[in-house]
Amino acid sequence: MDANSSLGIEWRPFHEDRVINAVQNIFNNNYLLKFGLTSWEKIDINSLGETQLYLYLVPAITYLHYIPLIKILPNMEIVQYGPFLDYLFISSVGILVAELAIFILGKEKSNSNIIISSEAFILFITAPWTYRMMLAPWSDVPYLGFMLTALLLFRYKKNKLGLISILIAGLCNFIWSFFIFSFNIIIYIFVKLNISSKQRLNEVMPPYLSKNNEGIYYKLVLLLPTLIYFTQLNLAKYSTFGIIHNGSSSLFRIGIDSYQNIHHGGFLSSLQFLGGNRLSVCLSNQDLSILMRNIASFNCIMSISGLTIISLFSIVGIFILIKSDINSRWLLLPISWSFILYIMLFQQGSAVHLQGYSFVFSFLFTIGILKCLDIISKKLAKKDSLGFIFLLPIFIGIILTSIRVSFLTGING
Repeated sequence: MDANSSLGIEWRPFHEDRVINAVQNIFNNNYLLKFGLTSWEKIDINSLGETQLYLYLVPAITYLHYIPLIKILPNMEIVQYGPFLDYLFISSVGILVAELAIFILGKEKSNSNIIISSEAFILFITAPWTYRMMLAPWSDVPYLGFMLTALLLFRYKKNKLGLISILIAGLCNFIWSFFIFSFNIIIYIFVKLNISSKQRLNEVMPPYLSKNNEGIYYKLVLLLPTLIYFTQLNLAKYSTFGIIHNGSSSLFRIGIDSYQNIHHGGFLSSLQFLGGNRLSVCLSNQDLSILMRNIASFNCIMSISGLTIISLFSIVGIFILIKSDINSRWLLLPISWSFILYIMLFQQGSAVHLQGYSFVFSFLFTIGILKCLDIISKKLAKKDSLGFIFLLPIFIGIILTSIRVSFLTGING
């Protein structure tokens, strides 16, 4: 990717600026850090206290991993070594996905577990939604990493460590944490109203938490990051310096703030992530001859459409797992529901930004595709090894399609 894709694997310029400003604010402007916040913008210290200051505020925790690197190599350029830390973390998320894939697909005691884990890692790391996060990591990256870590910890009955990991995930991105909290509360209300059985509640929670009071702690830990985030914003707002968060409103991201919000294309527009890229990137070959432009546009559309079909198959695989396997329901259903809610609620935001939230889909995509391949493999051959050999050409085709779509990624990632 570094040598052959148009964008390489280095940070995009806008992301470099964000990281540099956020880290410098952590070091130099501790009045933000005391609220657990930093900003993507440069801050003029002399202007503090004169008037209310409008800044794009973000949780400082998502930039703390750069601090040790700067301490070890104080004279270094963060843009030179910072991306390496991100690649390392994203790769570690891929390892977590591979580990969970073995459990979810029931291959823990199978001789093919090495094959399954390798396939999972390759699918995840080559997915265009993962590639986007190499160019400009969003807070969804640490969220997914710590969330998957928590799921594995719950799997091995390390409940307290799992709760800590979920809390860290939520502090990185409170929206996902709040959505999963909402899902659990809705199920709980349905149980209390006798609309659903208590068994349903147990099926969507980590198995060793649903049987004792730790289930209450689980819900509180999911809610806590949201309470902390808005407390941080209010403390900053009503502090001596009067720092106000300058982010877009929720109604704007939903797309119903004004009829003039041209970026809102309804739910279909929010589903563009399925192809890994917008079809509009296929119309940008203006410097080519008419013949070459038509060829490039046609193959570009075929690539994105092909990945859209593959993505739909992965969703089918996730639905089959959720419906047929009770043991994996608590791993997949809450995050799947939250993902659907995200794209259906923030329709404008999902249409404008294909990155960020779609990183979570890399996980679902990997698990869903492997389930579909597993079903086909069992139909073709009783032995796992024979099924793998039969499906190897299809697997290679999926990987190459993902890489091809990643090559099409737009200028800002």
